Amino acid sequence: MNPPFLVVTNADLWPRFEHHFAGADERVHLVSSLEIDHVEQVLAWLPEIKAVIGIGGGVAIDIARYLAWRRNLPLFQVPTSMSVIAPFAHRAAVRDKAILKYVGFHVPEMVSVDDDVIQSARVHQPLGCR
Repeated sequence: MNPPFLVVTNADLWPRFEHHFAGADERVHLVSSLEIDHVEQVLAWLPEIKAVIGIGGGVAIDIARYLAWRRNLPLFQVPTSMSVIAPFAHRAAVRDKAILKYVGFHVPEMVSVDDDVIQSARVHQPLGCR
């Protein structure tokens, strides 16, 4: 992939993955909201990029998909858990005044599943279990 590209991830994950991008011409967006107004503001300040990489869980993956869809750019997904279908979906989940909506349609160029990364994810008990 040719730089410059955008890495979309969570603040707690970036320290774990940033060494993979050392010396690359990347931009980083640390997700803080699924609200469509916020994501549109991100689009407004985003410099020219050639691809989007989403690293993380559902929120980071959905925001990466949304940004790639709106800019019509190649999308690469690196899920860090298998708790949601976001890495394999084609529509991006965003919130419009707190209401969840699925918008756009963007197929990733690649979904990279790293067994070590997935196995290191926190384990959550299903709701209602003790």
